[in-house]
Amino acid sequence: IVGGEKQNLAEEIAPVMVYGDDIPEIYQEDEITFACGPTVEITAGGRYFVEYVTGGTNEPQFENVSTVLVSDDGVNYSQYQIIDGLYDNMLRTFDGQLYYDKERGRLYHFITQDRNNFYGTSTWVTYTDNPDAENLSDIVWSIPKYVAPFLMCNNPTLLSNGKYAIALEDPYGRSAGKTDCYVWIVDDLLFTNPVKYAIKTDLNSK
Repeated sequence: IVGGEKQNLAEEIAPVMVYGDDIPEIYQEDEITFACGPTVEITAGGRYFVEYVTGGTNEPQFENVSTVLVSDDGVNYSQYQIIDGLYDNMLRTFDGQLYYDKERGRLYHFITQDRNNFYGTSTWVTYTDNPDAENLSDIVWSIPKYVAPFLMCNNPTLLSNGKYAIALEDPYGRSAGKTDCYVWIVDDLLFTNPVKYAIKTDLNSK
């Protein structure tokens, strides 16, 4: 894997999930000065989950975190959760993806983490089987699990054979105008039995 050796850096420390009143002031809505990269899912019960990147004044910065808002009517949102990469350890989280499995009623949250400027980029996943719990405090999430190196580019694609296609990018070469992209075929969204296909991309080519 191109750049694969770098991935151990971010993989060492799992992102931390922080809720409600425990969210630090610098990440609370009235303090936000920067936000980007939204992803949205709606559950069977009609609950909206919205994730975006905030923290700091731009990205990439160590202060970046994935922030999750929740709404039961699609109009009024509350700040529910942040996924903290622990910037005290020079880690940040960003560019997450939400995916709702309608058959299982399971909501997945894929999280990207790195150390600095796309160095040691890795993808983690957490999920809940009760996203429509009446009280937000009753929603139970799994412990974030490392599933792959690199940055997950978009939502998984469910294939006709029941497997998933997942696009991942090694963004470390962006500053040089080059990036390496991969499509992984996996049995499930915990990345069981991955088969990887590489796509080389030169951003400077026409």
